[in-house]
Amino acid sequence: MLEDLNAGLIAGYSFMPEQRGQRLSWVDVQKAPTGEDGEQFRWLHLNLAMQPVRRWLEASSGLPESAIEAMLDADPHYHVVSTGQGFLLSLNDVILGETEKTRENTGLVAIWVDRGQMITIRRWPMLCTDRLIKKVDGDYAPESSINLFLRLFDQIVDTFRKRVVHLRVEVDKAEDRMLAGHTSGLRSHLAGLRREAVAMHRRIVPEFHGITQLTARLPAWVTEDEQAFFRQVADEVGSLINDIRSAQERTKVLQDEYAAMIAEETNNNLFVLSIVTVIMLPMTFVTGYFGMNTSSLPLTSPDGWGSIASSAIIVIVGVATAALLRYMLLRNRRDR
Repeated sequence: MLEDLNAGLIAGYSFMPEQRGQRLSWVDVQKAPTGEDGEQFRWLHLNLAMQPVRRWLEASSGLPESAIEAMLDADPHYHVVSTGQGFLLSLNDVILGETEKTRENTGLVAIWVDRGQMITIRRWPMLCTDRLIKKVDGDYAPESSINLFLRLFDQIVDTFRKRVVHLRVEVDKAEDRMLAGHTSGLRSHLAGLRREAVAMHRRIVPEFHGITQLTARLPAWVTEDEQAFFRQVADEVGSLINDIRSAQERTKVLQDEYAAMIAEETNNNLFVLSIVTVIMLPMTFVTGYFGMNTSSLPLTSPDGWGSIASSAIIVIVGVATAALLRYMLLRNRRDR
């Protein structure tokens, strides 16, 4: 097994329809592909970082040149290849060992499927392919290479579906917090949810376009039932994209509502501050006037009544100013 890993074979299986898979070694892999008669087929899960895999793909795999070029492409972007022999599709999978709630933890898996085999190739350990290996080691018996591919694709979609459900739950909680008035830390939380929705949308949309293009130009040997399954999977991915877009719109609306709440609160504070300033301004003028260090100021008699009179003036000026402001506010409301 260590020699197989050094060669780049992570896992290899040979299947007969509805029978458990038999392990393949790297020596078996280098033989001619099996399953051309439509009965036996195999699955090869390969590590692209190993040179023997690259040499085997280029020299001995028997795959179309366009598929080999897509598999060996160093740039991580999506590929869709369809020929009479088979098809290739690049899908996002979660990097093994990373939390499924993290936004930047996905990598591409290139998947080639023909009548006699499915070849998956990756650069990092992936979650869904690892789960599929465990299922094959268990009691899972695929009917065909197409069935095996659709099982893997369904697991990948299910992984993203769980992320979308978690995202929707978090958006619901944020909305409840806003309605309850608990806005502490809400702005950064909403921004994080929106970034997560955008990241998922960026990863799911190309997969939807890829499976849609592939459904329209599947090889002739794909059965009608399998084609119907492809269309069903495409519809599920489309529904998932709609859920992601809905989450994006909701987070955007909540952000706008939060910004409006903050703006309204700021305006109220400024309004109160303005009222206090206007009321205190004439009172400040009076106190400043009587506080001047000059002679012959009124109400400076030594009997002490000057302090009482000046204080009364300050209070009267403040009350008059507040009454005038209240009258002006009421008149403005009636005019509206």
